[in-house]
Amino acid sequence: MDIQFRWQHGNVNSSSDAAAQRPVKEMGPLKPYRPPPPWKSTSLGYIPSPKTPRAKFMNSFLPEFYKTKFKHCKNNKQFVKECHGTGRELYHLTQQVDEINNQIKSIINKDNPAVAGAVLDEDHTLIPRDNIRVNKNIQKAMQIIASLSLIDNKIKTFDSKLFSSNGKLKSRSRRSYPQVL
Repeated sequence: MDIQFRWQHGNVNSSSDAAAQRPVKEMGPLKPYRPPPPWKSTSLGYIPSPKTPRAKFMNSFLPEFYKTKFKHCKNNKQFVKECHGTGRELYHLTQQVDEINNQIKSIINKDNPAVAGAVLDEDHTLIPRDNIRVNKNIQKAMQIIASLSLIDNKIKTFDSKLFSSNGKLKSRSRRSYPQVL
């Protein structure tokens, strides 16, 4: 009832009056529309909201690859195939290098008494059973060196197919990545 009374006697603000009483925000100069870069198209392999590390890696790899490869591809489908093949291999190599880095860190960790890092600590006095720990870690280190050598060879092969001698991406090669790793 109270609302009806105020409405009839003009005490209630209408929505247009309320809008007029609100402070007006100053709008700065309008910015011109800039279309997204041409490589930011899902038809070229761009992932709009990447959630996985691999998807983020692929999006970071796409602009440079687009700049050097797109003009030499027959169509979008061929470009996407080459981009994803090369990107997958680069991501796979990056993952392998990160795994080796984690293995090296675990060997020299001083907090874990089962690894060689504890023996390397300044305050550690050697005891006879440290021999077992050191020998096991030497074997782990030899495995790491062997896998590092394999990855190094893969990277050199990949680089020779992907990059020219001056360090720029090759742009005219039909396939810049091996079919199978």
